Amino acid sequence: MFLGLLVTNRCTAYCAHCGVSASPHNKADLSLREMTCLISESAHIAKNNRTPLVICFSGGEPFLHFDNLVKMTRYAKDKCAKVNCVTNGYWADTYGRAWDKLVLLKEAGLDTLSLSHDYFHEKFVPLENLKTIFKICKALSITFEIKYAVFRKSKRITDVLKQIEDISIGVDFKIHEFKCVPAGRAKNLTMEEFLYQPGLPQESCTGQGAIAVSWDGGLYPCCTPGWPRLLCLGNIREKSFTALLEKAKNNLLLRLLRHKGPVYLVPFLEKAGYEFERGSFVNECHLCHVILRDARRNGKAISVLRRALNAWKKERESEKNAVEIVLNR
Repeated sequence: MFLGLLVTNRCTAYCAHCGVSASPHNKADLSLREMTCLISESAHIAKNNRTPLVICFSGGEPFLHFDNLVKMTRYAKDKCAKVNCVTNGYWADTYGRAWDKLVLLKEAGLDTLSLSHDYFHEKFVPLENLKTIFKICKALSITFEIKYAVFRKSKRITDVLKQIEDISIGVDFKIHEFKCVPAGRAKNLTMEEFLYQPGLPQESCTGQGAIAVSWDGGLYPCCTPGWPRLLCLGNIREKSFTALLEKAKNNLLLRLLRHKGPVYLVPFLEKAGYEFERGSFVNECHLCHVILRDARRNGKAISVLRRALNAWKKERESEKNAVEIVLNR
């Protein structure tokens, strides 16, 4: 079980591609009590299901609440969870300051530190911070990961690796290079900047299984930032975390996205007059965003989605009946 806790929507940076529109002026946070309850309930569910538990703290910038981050890392580790933290590394402006923070997190039980560093992040956090964090993670045996968003004309992760090769040769670390989706603040970028797939994305949803809780208490069933509101399962400030997860099990839309992907919905929408230009989507997440965003704004689209869900439900029942006939022969 993977639980992502978006600790805050405040950040030291104002990146143009930020999927959650974080900024230095935002003020919404998850409370210490809320995070404690979420970790506790997640640990209980993971234990009952005999599955490993991973807790990931992100934001915004979780290091802005450093004392809480240390406390929650220790609490998650006490619940036998693997603990990850995503940061932009602004706090590593000096080696001593970065060392002190990472020693505290290592002692609390931090397993992996993921650093967001790409073309837009470089405008706010220099590469030297990445080098400093890399060296300290190596010394403290903290798994290090670089998360790098790419665009059509941006630098690639290989360019960054060339700049740090003097300290990275022979060292194991993770790299997550991914295409940026036009969600959140990234929707304001020109469409020519994104890397598109040919045709329509055929992939099913791979993000489900990673539960995310936003700073406003909203619970989402996937890891993609800038979630369409139609994917929100509810709010932990109104219903229990466990109850909302039970709701997800019976959500027909989530099941369809997991088994068929958002592309299954396209023919139904096109028949109703909606247009989907081939080659204008980054990936299946982008297609899902567009479909569900437009559906939320348009009652007609909601009706079409209901028809698509009913059609898929009948397909599933037909397949199940066919299997039972074969097995009973």
